[in-house]
Order: sequence, then C-alpha cells, then structure tokens
Amino acid sequence: MRLHLPRRRIWRFTIYVISLVLVLIAADLILVQVRRSFTYGYDTTRIVGPVMPDGRIDYMSVLDAQAAEGVTFENNAAVPFLEAVGRSGLSPTQLPDGITSKLGMPHLPEQGDYLVRYDDFVKQHDGMAAGGYPADLPTTWPVTIDPLAAQWVKANEHPLELLIEASKRSRFFIPFDGGNRPSVLASVLLPHVGLFRESGRLLLMRAMMRLNAGDIAGFREDLLATHRLARLLGQSPTAVERVQARESLEIPACQAGRVAAASGKLSAEQARSLAADLADLGDLPPMSDTIDGERFMVLDVMQTLATIPPDRGAELFNGVMATDALGPPNFWFRFAPLPYEAAMRRMNHCYDGALAAMHLPNYPRRIAAMNLWEEENAKSSSGLYMFYILSPSFPMRQLLLSIVRMEQREETARTQMRLTRIALGLAAYKVDNGGYPRSLEELSPAYLPKVPNDPFSERPFDYAATSKAYTLKSVGVHSAIVANVP
Repeated sequence: MRLHLPRRRIWRFTIYVISLVLVLIAADLILVQVRRSFTYGYDTTRIVGPVMPDGRIDYMSVLDAQAAEGVTFENNAAVPFLEAVGRSGLSPTQLPDGITSKLGMPHLPEQGDYLVRYDDFVKQHDGMAAGGYPADLPTTWPVTIDPLAAQWVKANEHPLELLIEASKRSRFFIPFDGGNRPSVLASVLLPHVGLFRESGRLLLMRAMMRLNAGDIAGFREDLLATHRLARLLGQSPTAVERVQARESLEIPACQAGRVAAASGKLSAEQARSLAADLADLGDLPPMSDTIDGERFMVLDVMQTLATIPPDRGAELFNGVMATDALGPPNFWFRFAPLPYEAAMRRMNHCYDGALAAMHLPNYPRRIAAMNLWEEENAKSSSGLYMFYILSPSFPMRQLLLSIVRMEQREETARTQMRLTRIALGLAAYKVDNGGYPRSLEELSPAYLPKVPNDPFSERPFDYAATSKAYTLKSVGVHSAIVANVP
C-alpha cells in the first residue's frame, strides 16, 4: 500500500491541476467573449449608421457619400483620367463595370490608346539604351532629355490630352465600392494612385522638353496641369492619396518650375505671370481632412475583429493592422481577452488629439503639440509587449507612425511651392534689372504682391545673393531645402 500511495497522490494532484487549467481556460474564454463586445456610439464607433446586414457600421458608404457630394459627370476629373489610363486605373477586385457605371461612364475596353507606363515602354523597346528614369527629373539648368524618354512622351500624346482635360475639372471621385464589397475598408485597392504618379512624370517630362525647345506656353500648360492634378488627388479621403499628391506631383512640379526660373528662357512677364498662376492655385487640401477617413478605416477593422471568428481575426490584424514582424500568433486571438471597446475609445481620443494639433495656426505650434501627443501615446504603449497587446492601446502603433510625418510632408510641399514662386519673382527681377536683389523685400510689389515666409519657421527664407547668383533656403525638416541658382 505504501508503494502505491505516492502514485495516487501524484494522480490526484495531476487531476486537480488539469481541472484548474480547464476552469481557467473556460473562464478565459468567457472573458474573451465579454471583452469582444462593444457598444455603438460616439466614443466607440463615432457614428451609428448606416449599418450593414451583419450589424456593423457601413463606414465605406459614409466615405463614398462624403467624397461624392457635389460631384457630377461633367466636373469629375476621374472620367477623363480613367479614359487616359484605361482599366489599369480600376480595382481588379471590383466588378468589371462596377466603378465606371457608378461614374456614368460606358464600359472601358481592355485595349485602347491608354497611357503606357515608362517601364512597359522600355520593355517594348529593349533594343534601345535607356537613360535616366523620367522620375529623376533634372533640378538644375541646363537639362538633358534622354531620347527614349522623349519617344515615351510622343507615344502618349492622346493620354496627355485627356490628362490636361482632367486637370481642368474641379472634382475627383472614384468610389471604393464597385459592387464587390471587401470585408474591411482598409483592404480597398487604389491602383489609380500609381497612375497619377506616372501621369505627373509624363507631364513634367514633356514640360522639360517644351522648355528646352523654347515653347514657354506649352511648358506652362504641362506644369500647371501637374499642379492641378495634385489638388485633385489631394481631395481624396485617404492619407496615401494625399501624400502621393504632394510627393509625386506637387513637389516635382515645384522643382520643374525652379528649373524654368533658372533657365533664362522666361521673359519678366512670363515669370511674373507663372508666379501669379501658382499663387492662384492655393495650397493643396490639408492632410487633416483625411483624419476621419483614417479613423473610420481603423474603427472598421476594430469592429470587424470583434465580430469575426478568432482565427480570421488573427489573419486580419496581422495583415492590416500590424506594423512589424512581431504581430501576435494566430492562437493568441482565441484566448486573449482583448478590450475592444476600451481600445476603440482610446483610438478616438488619440485621433481627436491629432486633429486638435493639426488645426493649430502654424507649423512650430503644430509640431510641438504633435511631439507632445506622440510622447503621451508612447507612454501608454510602453512596457512588456504581451501586456501591451492586451491593453486598450494596442492599435496605437498604426497611428503613431503617420501623423507627424503627414504634417512634415504637408509643410514640405507648401515650402516647395513658396520657394518656386520666389524663384520666379527673382528671375523676373533679374531680366528687368540685370542682377538679383540684395533682399527679398525688393520683389514686392512689382514681382510678387507679398513675399511669403518659410512655413517651417514663420520667418523670412534665408537669402543671399550676388548680382549673378543666389541661395534661397528653408530650415526644412531633416535638412535645408535649397534653391541655388546661377
């Protein structure tokens, strides 16, 4: 008997442990279900309707309705833009005619006289030596146009006409929902974004060719069309579209404008007129207008995570929300009691704080508020990773990566435009006076109604000049933004 007593105790202890583990697992699963629930309201979902058949908020329809307000077939630049780029501008996951039918367009054929991407053009002419990629537009005068790039421009004459037409319209709208609704808003494809980038390269390459040939009117047409396309894409509800409007269209167009200012090909009146045209365009629609669109995308993911099976939740979170290789394993979603309602409240609080910072009147105040906002959010996200992803702050990594950089990109584009307007004013002054002024104040009012300040500092740009050359400098973000013109 004594030989069997320890064994019985071991078995008894093992049964107790297994029972306790099963009880803890059952309690955890109950807690998981409880914490997966949330209430619909301003602090959680921000809006309470419309709703989809499964009860989730229909954020996609809200964003589509907001973006479509005031859009008509006649004023929508998406119509000639899609005619220029063809079906490659439509999401391949949507119904074949879903988006075009919503825009009032007829079916777009698979083949047509559509924009040819530069990479595809090079493949079609692989027997020729390709020079610099057109994205690397020259930033100093004189410019050299690669022969293959010149042929690429010529091959796209018809799409270029349609892009010019598109740029003259006042609105841009391509619906998210083309009849084949994705599971979450964040998985919507935006193929038109890359085609806007290619359109900008094409227009600016032709602008450089026209400038070289002394066709100032043609140069001006292509340059202003690129700036207008930036403002059209900048109306879009997502941050990625507005960032591309700045980085792929606005900033390269500003650099091309400064090349023209340095070329000596513009008369004083042409330089003054172009500077006035740029001023009349105004700034791009602000990045802050995308905050609610980004908010809705994240809240849509959150509400979906709370309502779908855990294995699908792991796939969704790691595919859409996770920002590094340390996303939680799939089994974690089955057993982790994630506080969805508290997380959604936290998300809305942080987005509201970001909006408040972005609406401050100047960059120095905005960036100071954003840095403080980022520090406070980083504190709430600190600690052991496993505890962090069980806290209401776990989605914040997605947000923390974007707001400050969005603000810096917006200010960079605004700065580039102001530098270009001043450069054109300086070019006009030099034509009239044989040299550059000693100070920027001498440009006003004859060449510029008012000399703009550096947006980063709210102070005058740094300017130094001789009679034959000048340096114009902004304090910039990471390093100085310089226009150095002989």
